[in-house]
Amino acid sequence: SIRRHARRGNVEDQFHVGAAYADGRGVKQDWSEAIKWFRQAAQAGHPEAQFKLATAYATGQGVDKNLTEAAQWFRKTAAQGHIKAQLYLGLAYFEGHGVEKSDKEAIAWLEKAAQQGVVQAQVSLGLAFAVGRGVAKDFSKAAEWFRRAAERENAQAQFNLGTLFEKG
Repeated sequence: SIRRHARRGNVEDQFHVGAAYADGRGVKQDWSEAIKWFRQAAQAGHPEAQFKLATAYATGQGVDKNLTEAAQWFRKTAAQGHIKAQLYLGLAYFEGHGVEKSDKEAIAWLEKAAQQGVVQAQVSLGLAFAVGRGVAKDFSKAAEWFRRAAERENAQAQFNLGTLFEKG
């Protein structure tokens, strides 16, 4: 069984058992049990388990809310290329949530996610370039990031692009 493999240390099975408990698939939903399995897989380097654990700490789902712990797990999975973790870590650096506030770090992580098509990261970068937050103010770069997000039907980016052109 999947649970037997998970108990024997199969990382992928540990993640799937955690996901089953988180979603209540085939078992009674139990967040503390889900966290136990996600943590085992996360500690073994499973990127999606790390993301689930980070999200749990960020929201207080099944664990006490802890933004520092969330940021540490987001960093581990972001470093493995998890694009949503890169976005969340970038936003955490902008706000100082669980990390020391750093616009420079925020931009670095947001660029990684934006380059891979994460619309929210593209919009955040557009805004950063429009106001000069963590980067030199650059309307053409702002317009480029807004355009890329607007092409993906993002209303905020479409509005920001229009506003940018209106201001010239």
